[in-house]
Amino acid sequence: MTERIRIEHNFDVSEKGFWDTFLDAEYNRAMFRDSLKFPRWETTTLDVSEEEVVRVVQVEPYVGELPGPVKRVLGSRISFREEGRLDRANNSYKLKIVPAQLADKILISGEQFTEALGEGRCKRVFVAEVKIKIFAIGSIIEKLIAKDMQKGYDVGATFTRDYMHKRGIK
Repeated sequence: MTERIRIEHNFDVSEKGFWDTFLDAEYNRAMFRDSLKFPRWETTTLDVSEEEVVRVVQVEPYVGELPGPVKRVLGSRISFREEGRLDRANNSYKLKIVPAQLADKILISGEQFTEALGEGRCKRVFVAEVKIKIFAIGSIIEKLIAKDMQKGYDVGATFTRDYMHKRGIK
């Protein structure tokens, strides 16, 4: 089974302002390390050109209490590598999540893109597919990941709006 996710948020900023912020090291540190309390969020590769940005991030998200069977399979700490590519012409960031453990059984990919909503406004859309190939508990883990993604993106959207407003990003 595969869990499909679609998350949308509007921002009072241009598409360019959104993507500039999305790639900004200070913003990412403030959001992931300070606000979301990730033990690790570190950009290990950042290749920037006029056409695209290729970014690899090593991540250890904050993980709350996991159900017993899930914890037995995944452990109490989760880490992964996010491999992403921003196509500047299409305002589209495609990503693949490569978990540190069970990479052959946990498949997560997605795309984040923006749509202009008029002068100085845009919508950020994140779509993803989560497929866990673990007998008996795969669908449980898929739903947990989907729920966690929704929560993280909602908290992140609030943080991002505040961050952009305080810094006058348009």
